[in-house]
Amino acid sequence: MTKIAAFADLHLGAHYAPGSDWVKAELSQRNPDVVVFAGDLFDRHTALAEHEQEGAALFRWITQERQLPVVMIWGNHDVAKGFAFHNRFPAIDGVYRPESFEVESIEVPGVPVVFHAVNVQKKRDKRELIDDFPAAHEPGHVGVFHTGLTGEYTKNNCLPASLDDLSAKGYDAWVLGHIHAPKTLREEPYIGWPGVGRMVDLEV
Repeated sequence: MTKIAAFADLHLGAHYAPGSDWVKAELSQRNPDVVVFAGDLFDRHTALAEHEQEGAALFRWITQERQLPVVMIWGNHDVAKGFAFHNRFPAIDGVYRPESFEVESIEVPGVPVVFHAVNVQKKRDKRELIDDFPAAHEPGHVGVFHTGLTGEYTKNNCLPASLDDLSAKGYDAWVLGHIHAPKTLREEPYIGWPGVGRMVDLEV
């Protein structure tokens, strides 16, 4: 069984952001095998250079101090700040994310789970990419997706898809970003948004 600590929408720089100390406190109470982050590390309106440094320092702390791998994607706020391009954010050993704007399957050494993930390409990304996520026919698959699904939870939808689309892939869990209010859409398998200021514990 693989233990996953998942969070999203940290929005460093925003007045409502819980901050990197919150992440450290949450992870210090857990013993996961891998950490998943579903996008919007930075707030496009208010993040400054100091917040960019804070974000990089946080992922170094997770990978170096806690010795935990991180699977992450870029969200719409990150893209608006220019972070979809790897020369803007430092390469950090132990941090795994898609290298492109297409759906990619990510394998982490020592972690028997395949993560299927995609970066947001632009601030208002209306691409319908759900068909590009491969179906799973055996256990050990997790989707990481920055989406508002069919838009009923947001005025600014991103990477639209339906709940049934996600369920049909057969994954053990979907960790979603973009919606700030914590919401679990399905308990088993887990499909939901951790939201701002909440970390979700999963076992796959």
